[in-house]
Amino acid sequence: MGETTLADQFPQLPHSSIQVHDFFDDIGWNIVRLNQIVPLTMAEQIGSIPITPHVDDQIVWTDTSDGRFVTKSAWQLVRTGSTIQAVYRMIWSSIIPTTVSFFCWRLWQGLIPVDVVI
Repeated sequence: MGETTLADQFPQLPHSSIQVHDFFDDIGWNIVRLNQIVPLTMAEQIGSIPITPHVDDQIVWTDTSDGRFVTKSAWQLVRTGSTIQAVYRMIWSSIIPTTVSFFCWRLWQGLIPVDVVI
């Protein structure tokens, strides 16, 4: 439905007082009520979201197959695909002398005093 919240898309609504249960009854979504607030196509999209009444909500971690949070998956999420890692791998390569690695790291961090910054 987009990358923004409904409150951002419809700032004229009293969004602080609107809750999901206002649009849901014993048999499912109340599309007529939803359509009073949002366009029909959006109301139909919202209506296609399955909600089971009388069941407690639960938090789901989407980065694991079973929905449970584990530190390993959080660590992989934070560290994967980072450009910084590629730079560190080049700087701290085993084929580069340690003193050169330290010099490159200090240069990369802006810790080497120079007259002109490139």
